[in-house]
Amino acid sequence: MMTQSSSYISPVELAASVVTLGNFDGFHLGHQALVEAVIKQAESHGCASVLLTFDPHPANVLRPEQEIPVLVPISRRVMQLESAGIDHVIVIEFTRELAELSPKEFLETFILGPLHPVTFVAGPDTRFGKNRAGDTELLRTCGQESGFEVIQVDPVLDGAEKISSSGLRRLLQAGEVNRAIRWLGRPYDVYGTVVHGDGRGRTIGIPTANIDYRKQVIPALGVYAVMVQFESNPLQMFPGVANLGQKPTFEPLTTRKPVLEVHLLEGEHPHLHGQAVRLEFVQRLRAEKRFDGVDALVAQIQADIIAARTALEGEAG
Repeated sequence: MMTQSSSYISPVELAASVVTLGNFDGFHLGHQALVEAVIKQAESHGCASVLLTFDPHPANVLRPEQEIPVLVPISRRVMQLESAGIDHVIVIEFTRELAELSPKEFLETFILGPLHPVTFVAGPDTRFGKNRAGDTELLRTCGQESGFEVIQVDPVLDGAEKISSSGLRRLLQAGEVNRAIRWLGRPYDVYGTVVHGDGRGRTIGIPTANIDYRKQVIPALGVYAVMVQFESNPLQMFPGVANLGQKPTFEPLTTRKPVLEVHLLEGEHPHLHGQAVRLEFVQRLRAEKRFDGVDALVAQIQADIIAARTALEGEAG
């Protein structure tokens, strides 16, 4: 259940709980390790597991001029956390007024009063309260005063690099989707709606579905092997080849929002317009480039289709 609160009152009241706090944007392997620790502690104490998160992203409220695109829309994020086994996912509306609460005020309002934690499981970057002054050491002090234990989970590493949401954004923006898959434990996905395009793909014998994607991180411009899921058929994934770019063969390069279009490799799909869609980015095939004409472009797309089929072999289902 996704719950949002515009006040300083938690929508859940519990006699005992194991709690964690954070943005959990991307739900990467580091987040997954933290969630596993929360669930294990809750089971050992025989109480509910609770995760508090924020929407919108705090940085986008405090520094809107430096907007951070999300990796996962909040509704999907809640579903991921609940599917992982968290009993209560509490989404707190982040406002400038909330940002003025001291760490102890925040704890009392959202955690100590309503949730009565027996254990607080902190991640390696847990921060809360005004100026992000609340940290694990403050939690330990409050725990001694209020009677709850604090456990800190170590970061998950990829070699010497800590897996993090900010690092994941950098990987995707560099087109390193294979490494992003390693950090996530699954392909990175983008959500949107099928909209009308310019119809050019159909005129060259390679029809595409144009995707109006939501405000989330998109990978680097280029051509990708993807798996596609439509709301009309949520139990099946279709292989495809996607182009994310600005169509430099046909139009001058601009700073406009890149176009995301996908050609499905199997079956006929005549009624896609208006459908919600999810694209999993499995492999980057090449960077975007400009071709001298339509024939050269079509030849390259045919080569991309072959490469996508090879990359996606065994993925459909």
